[in-house]
Amino acid sequence: MAFFTFGSGSNAVTYEATSISVTTSGREVDSSHLGLGKGSLRKFRSLKMTNYEIKVDYLGDTAPAIGVDDFSIDSGWGATGSAFGTKAACTSVTITGTVGDQVKGSATFKPSYD
Repeated sequence: MAFFTFGSGSNAVTYEATSISVTTSGREVDSSHLGLGKGSLRKFRSLKMTNYEIKVDYLGDTAPAIGVDDFSIDSGWGATGSAFGTKAACTSVTITGTVGDQVKGSATFKPSYD
C-alpha cells in the first residue's frame, strides 16, 4: 500500500493511494530569431528547470482541498522530498461514489515553494 498526506496540523489527511503517476519534464524556450533561413532548424534553450506533477488515485471519504499545503508521499515514487519539496499545490480534484463501493477520487499536485 502507498499513502500520501495533504494538509497541516489537525487538517492533515492521509489517503490510501491506489495509483500514482509522476511526470517530470524539462523546460525550454524557443530562441529562434526572424533571420533564420528557409529550411533552418528552430533553436531551443534549456532553462535548466524541471517541472514535476503527481497524479494520484485514492480511496477516502473526502477530497483534498484546492490550494497549497504540506504534502508528503511514500518514498520511491520518483518525487522525493528533495525533488518535490514539502509543500504542494493541489490543482485539480475529482471524487466519485457508487452504491456498495468505496469512495474513490483522483487529485493532481504540483510543487509549491510559497
